[in-house]
Amino acid sequence: MLVPKDKSKRRRRERLKEKQCQFPIPGGDICGIIFYGTARSLYCPMHRHRKFRKFIDKPKDKKEDIGVENQIINHKLLDEQKVILKCSLEGCEEEFKVTLIPKQNIYPKYCEKHRNAYQRERFIQQNQMQFKSLSKQREEDMLNSNTNNTEEDQTQS
Repeated sequence: MLVPKDKSKRRRRERLKEKQCQFPIPGGDICGIIFYGTARSLYCPMHRHRKFRKFIDKPKDKKEDIGVENQIINHKLLDEQKVILKCSLEGCEEEFKVTLIPKQNIYPKYCEKHRNAYQRERFIQQNQMQFKSLSKQREEDMLNSNTNNTEEDQTQS
């Protein structure tokens, strides 16, 4: 009786392919050296060395400015205190409550409706569209009033 060989015990040899090194170089570029490697290899033999590992494993995160989406309120309160603030988004007149906590200075800048960036962008777009439609209506009203005035002047003379 023939028993099929167990394929899991055989190790398959990985084929080498021509690849381009993906090591990040300051300035937003990559190394780009062509080398022969397996499908999983990303870096050329020079950049696989342990002295380059810290650059590969830990890319530097860009530090964001805290004041972009938050506001800094300096206070010397000893107890929690509730404060009502206005939304900082242009065109929004919403008020929202914030609890000032001792030894904490960073608080939200926008009301609950505009906390995420997408909702802020949508609000600004809608305001711009309303502003454009209002300005068009005003122009039409001005033209209509001018034509009415000229017609009245002609009928009087």
